[in-house]
Amino acid sequence: MCPGTTGKRIPVDEQDQILWAMAERLVDGDLNACDALFHALAAPMPALAWNPDNKGMDQDYLSQVLNWWLVQKGNAAMPSPGTIDPVGLRGLLGNLMILEPIDEGQDFYMRLYGSNVTSHSHHDLTGQKVSEIWTPLRDYFLVNYRAVYHRREPLYSLHTPPVQINFSAWKRLILPFGDGQTVTRLMVGICPTERQE
Repeated sequence: MCPGTTGKRIPVDEQDQILWAMAERLVDGDLNACDALFHALAAPMPALAWNPDNKGMDQDYLSQVLNWWLVQKGNAAMPSPGTIDPVGLRGLLGNLMILEPIDEGQDFYMRLYGSNVTSHSHHDLTGQKVSEIWTPLRDYFLVNYRAVYHRREPLYSLHTPPVQINFSAWKRLILPFGDGQTVTRLMVGICPTERQE
């Protein structure tokens, strides 16, 4: 059981148990927790980092998103979801996703899927649950989002899909928002980049 859960979560099936176990390993700091998912897809292993700094991300856009998040949170563990303001985020929205956790991180509802991400991926996922999306990478996304939901800290990810899915690699910065100790939103900054070797 991930830290912070109330014991209500019941995995849907054996595959879901495996995904929760991966999320728990990632929460505990095992940055290779998702490697098996990429090995099965014959894709390069992802690179993950908790609490990244601007230098580690090497991406101006994601640095802007991280700096904005840090200012919004101040001395709190994470910013309130009320700080997610389209006016204040003008210029950043096209590469953002906003997700709402369902059932303590069992799934995530995509309230916003940025226009730039939609244009690059050729799919608008606004209004869908992560468990329902078409890509075989949805398990990886679920593991990442569940881990951030429970650890309540930023997670940086670089992953390369199998070439038949997409020709770009993706840099992602997953940021928690909530009041008190409960995460009620995730914001994901997404940038396409060159494929890993």
